[in-house]
Amino acid sequence: MPLYKLGSPEALEEQAAAEAAAHMEELKRKAAGFGPFSDDSEAAAAIAFAEAAAGELYRETLANGGELTEETLAGLEKRGLGADVVKLAIAGVEMQMQTEANAIAAEVGGAEAVQEALQWASHNLDADAQAEFNAAMDNGSQVVRTALVKDLVQRSGVRAVTVGGTLAAGGTQPYPNREAFMEALKDPRYATRPDYRDEVDARHAKSAWVVR
Repeated sequence: MPLYKLGSPEALEEQAAAEAAAHMEELKRKAAGFGPFSDDSEAAAAIAFAEAAAGELYRETLANGGELTEETLAGLEKRGLGADVVKLAIAGVEMQMQTEANAIAAEVGGAEAVQEALQWASHNLDADAQAEFNAAMDNGSQVVRTALVKDLVQRSGVRAVTVGGTLAAGGTQPYPNREAFMEALKDPRYATRPDYRDEVDARHAKSAWVVR
C-alpha cells in the first residue's frame, strides 16, 4: 500500500497507474465467479468481497483522481457490488492508512519531520535507492515501515530520532552498511519479536553511516 513514497508527483502518478492496472486485472480475476445476488447471504458475500478487494480498488483511485473508473464501477455493479458499498470499503482502507501514517509520524516527531525527510530524500537519493524505499514501504509490515521512516529521518538530518531498545549496551555491534540494515528489516522476526526488533534498532542507532 502506498503510504509515504519517494519521487516526483509525475513519477509517482505513473507508478500508481501501472500498479492500478495490474491490481485491477487481479481484481477482475477474483470477481469472475460473482454474479447477481438473490438473498442476504449472497449480499454478505459481495460485501466481504468488496472489503477484500478494497486495497486494489484504492490503488485505482490513486491513479484516477480519487475516483474509480466508470468501467470498474459498472463491472462491480454487475456482480452485485453497488458504488456505495465499494466506496465504504475504500474509505475503510483510507482510514486505516491514515491511522498508520499518524502512528509512524508520532514516532519521529510529527508529520512535518516526515515530509521534510521525504523532500530531502527526493533530492538526495538516487533512483535505485528511492525505488528500494518505495518497494519496502509497499511490502513491509507497519513496524518495518516505521523503521524505514525513522531511518530516513535520521539520514536526512531533519532531527534526531530516539531509538528504543533494551540491547543498546556497549556490546551491541553497529551495522557495517545500510544494506545489512535493510536485510535485517526483511527478517520476519522484526515484525514478530520485540527482542529482535530492539536489537536491530540499537545496532542501527550505533551505525556510523547514520546521520546524527
